Amino acid sequence: MKRELILAVGAALGASLAAAGAPAQSLVDLARQEQARRAAIAPEERSRVYTNDDLRDSGGLTIGAAPAAAAPEADAGSGRAGRGLGDDAPPSEPDAGEPLDENAWRARMTTAQEARARAELTAAALQNRADGLWAQFTAMDDPARRRVVERQRTEALAELERTQAEAGRLEQQIRDIREEARRAGVPPGWLR
Repeated sequence: MKRELILAVGAALGASLAAAGAPAQSLVDLARQEQARRAAIAPEERSRVYTNDDLRDSGGLTIGAAPAAAAPEADAGSGRAGRGLGDDAPPSEPDAGEPLDENAWRARMTTAQEARARAELTAAALQNRADGLWAQFTAMDDPARRRVVERQRTEALAELERTQAEAGRLEQQIRDIREEARRAGVPPGWLR
């Protein structure tokens, strides 16, 4: 044990003596070498370092005034506010060439998510109705009543299929908005 300790101390002492024997370079010499190295780098290859002084001189980050959010118009046919499920126009499409601010991105995403949630809720209700009509159909003995229930169930299933397709279209629209925002460099928090 003592022999191993003596060898370890000897090795450490030898390494420190070898390092001390190397010529020491002053801090001034190192600074001059670094300055020369940086001067040799082409201006195109240099990176820009931003400091707090840069932000103070430029006035800091500015965000344009947010447009006032327009209240959704009432749908005259159904008495509901906003877009109906059957509307073909996408919600809150941006104007061409006009940059969007945080409120506009948030409004676009919220509108699309609310429309998708409505479509999914309607699809769940239609699925429930179709299941109830199937239970009713199987419990009936009267052929005339069974035809009526079967027709209602067929209509509910057709509406369910249309609503599920609409929910899929709205899900794709949400993905498109996210992709567009990513390409435009929008912070992810603006879409939440």
